[in-house]
Amino acid sequence: MIVDSQCLFTLAVKYITRRFIGEYDPNLEDTYCRKDVVLSQPMMVWLMDTVDGSGRDVMRYLSWADVYIIVSFFLTSE
Repeated sequence: MIVDSQCLFTLAVKYITRRFIGEYDPNLEDTYCRKDVVLSQPMMVWLMDTVDGSGRDVMRYLSWADVYIIVSFFLTSE
């Protein structure tokens, strides 16, 4: 199965907003949040969709959150 970044991000937005987004712009940086219960504790879960980091302050992303999930893609053609 081949899964692209748009598909994974769409699933993440579905989790946060409980709706599917119609169109995805890979050049748009945005944040989404949702109230959820984690280990019986109410929490705000935030998701930041970042764009290509070239020319951006990466430390801004690192100081933004307490926990990080890094998803990396390698695209190759055969």
